[in-house]
Amino acid sequence: MDNAAQLHPESRTLADFRADDSLARAEREALGCARTVVTPHTEIARLFGPKARRLEWALPPATTPPRRGTKIIFPASTLGRKGAYELRAAARNLELEIVIVGAELEEHGFWSGMRTSSKVYDETWLDEASAVVLPSFVEHQPRRLLQAVQSGVPVIASSACGLGGLDGVISIPEGDVGALQLELMKLDCRPLASSTFTESDIVHPAAAQV
Repeated sequence: MDNAAQLHPESRTLADFRADDSLARAEREALGCARTVVTPHTEIARLFGPKARRLEWALPPATTPPRRGTKIIFPASTLGRKGAYELRAAARNLELEIVIVGAELEEHGFWSGMRTSSKVYDETWLDEASAVVLPSFVEHQPRRLLQAVQSGVPVIASSACGLGGLDGVISIPEGDVGALQLELMKLDCRPLASSTFTESDIVHPAAAQV
């Protein structure tokens, strides 16, 4: 979160929700005493090294496959910690349409000038999806991503989402707009009008502070 706040100092949300130093210290001490950390989350497992015991993610029950389309589904509220700035930069450069499944909490007019729509989280939330994208800086319950995987919709998610190595998931570093754009291009998530876009047009993190 501190790294994200440095990337986007204009954000009103990335500097909040910090634990008291005494609480953080007590938590570190407790985790340091743990003999085993059991988790399906690949990033948490990486942090604990040999102490970690990896479980497989439990996928939700299969449902009727959604109608595929050309839209990018952002399965979260518009918040900096969910990677909203990175997705906005990539989508603006590639001229993509974004469907937001959540509230717009970062700032009023965050998606201004872009093709966006909103959708409630229900049985149709994956309809018209080309991919589900969550370049989050923090994610401990990636349930909607798992639902997309089970439904056969491609997922692009940051390593912080903990789904590394899962079939159907493309993992990218958090905060890396260039990597996100490249993967969106590989999935051909662009509308036909943008088909001349090339890798040389990719905006990399240092140039993506928008």
